[in-house]
Order: sequence, then structure tokens, then C-alpha cells
Amino acid sequence: FFSICEHLLINFFIFLQINMHQQYNKQKEAFKLKEQEVMDSRVELMMSQIRPHFMYNTLGTIYTLCLADSKKAADVVYDFSQYLRGNFKELERKSLIPVERELKHVRHYTNIEQVRFDDIKIEFDLQCTDFVLPALTVQPLVENSIKHGLMGLEEGGNLKISTYETENDYWRAMMFITDATS
Repeated sequence: FFSICEHLLINFFIFLQINMHQQYNKQKEAFKLKEQEVMDSRVELMMSQIRPHFMYNTLGTIYTLCLADSKKAADVVYDFSQYLRGNFKELERKSLIPVERELKHVRHYTNIEQVRFDDIKIEFDLQCTDFVLPALTVQPLVENSIKHGLMGLEEGGNLKISTYETENDYWRAMMFITDATS
């Protein structure tokens, strides 16, 4: 009788071990699938940031500047390469980034747009830069402000990107992007 109970108990523990291992493998596989979905979303986000017409327009601007102002053309090539590099580099990042890094990316983008549209003025009022945020979150907001706010104006306008610290326990820093006429 003791031997039968012993065998049943051993078989029960073996069954539990196999079952737990199978559940672990299922969870591990589900995690890998979720991780791939996140990576696919990051790629999709990055690709949505690089609009083909923005690329074509920037390359057209560079071509025109090469004929008229080679120094300015070199500056735009630099900003464009840094903009593209920033988008590709952020694909690999899985953590939040300092706001300074995100704003550096934004500056490369706005430098290009200011060459294309010289009646647009960009102002950075950064009173607080000691916080982190997800990569590639500010540039689309700035792009939309330029495209849908300032581009609709007859004489360009001003875009102000500002940060400041709050005393609120929930928000340590705030960022605002505003567009207005001169």
C-alpha cells in the first residue's frame, strides 16, 4: 500500500512539474509575441514619422540650396541626417529618454522646416529639462502644429515649445506647444 501511495505521489509531482513547465513555456511564448508586437509598433511609429513627402521636399530643398547656398545646403543635410538617425536609433530604445534628447530631435526637424518656410519662427522656452518621456512623442506634435496651424496662415507664425516645473505631486514638469500669429 505504501508503495502504491508513493508511486501516486511521485507521479502527481511529476505531473505538476510537467504542467508547470508547459505553462511557463506558454507564458514565455506569449511574452515573446507581445515583445514582437511592441517592436512592430515601434517600427510602424518610426515609419509614420518619416513621411515620404517630407523626405522628397527636404531633398528638393537641399538640391535647390546646393545651387544657391552650399553652406546652408550642408546645414540642412546635417539636420536631415540627424533627424533620420534619431528616428532609427529610437527603434532600439525600450526605455524613456531625457527631454533634452527628444528636443534635440525636434530642433533638427524644425531647422529643416524653417529653411523651407522662412516665415515660421520657432521658440524654445525650457525652464525645466529634468524629466523623461517616450521617444518620438514631441516631434509629431510640433509637426502637426506647423502643418495644420502655421501653414494655414498667410504669413507664417510663431511656434513656442515650453517646459516648466509644477508643484503638483502628479506632474513634475509640463510641456506646452503653442502656435500663434506674430
